[in-house]
Amino acid sequence: MLLLYSKISPYRHKYLLEKYSQSFDVNFYQGLLKFHNWQDAQMSLLGRILLKKGLKLLGRNEDVKNFIRYNHYGKPFFANSNINFNISHSSEVVTCALIENYAIGIDIEKIANIRIDDYLSFMTKNERNKINNKSEVIAFFNYWTQKEAVLKAAGEGLNLDLKSFEIENNRTEINGRIYYTFYIFLYPDYICHIASMKKIDKSINIKKTYINVFDL
Repeated sequence: MLLLYSKISPYRHKYLLEKYSQSFDVNFYQGLLKFHNWQDAQMSLLGRILLKKGLKLLGRNEDVKNFIRYNHYGKPFFANSNINFNISHSSEVVTCALIENYAIGIDIEKIANIRIDDYLSFMTKNERNKINNKSEVIAFFNYWTQKEAVLKAAGEGLNLDLKSFEIENNRTEINGRIYYTFYIFLYPDYICHIASMKKIDKSINIKKTYINVFDL
């Protein structure tokens, strides 16, 4: 499993847009130009750049420009390939996870003061109890990133009710399929989890690679 991550920079935005203008399909690139702020545009672009870099590190030749497809729920995938990938970003950090043969999802969130009450409707009673019994903000983001990563691995997006499954001991089941979650440390003020149908633990070699935007 390969995990690439990077931080956005206003000083490289114009350069990155120009350098990679021909690297991705025209609809994706035109979509970047429609973002209202550079941060959102660069995070979207960096996700694809990290994917491209990840494929190169794996020695793969999947065509990021022409062969990305989307399932019924909007999850991107490669046609006719055993490489699965997922991208997530929050605040200044962009991540991309790649793995062969297994579904994968990743979610990263920057820790912030939030009104947890606003999210209670997305939680089961058991999940609410767990969060209330711990340091609430950290417990919430641990809960949220695990659930979001599983949703993305399942490929059904928000079509799947967050309350329809619970994660116990880094494991959950959706429609007869087992998914496993694993915490990834990247920065002390962020929480990141990966979810996959492959059991993830310390015995799995997760290669983390930081990509500096000034090296792109």
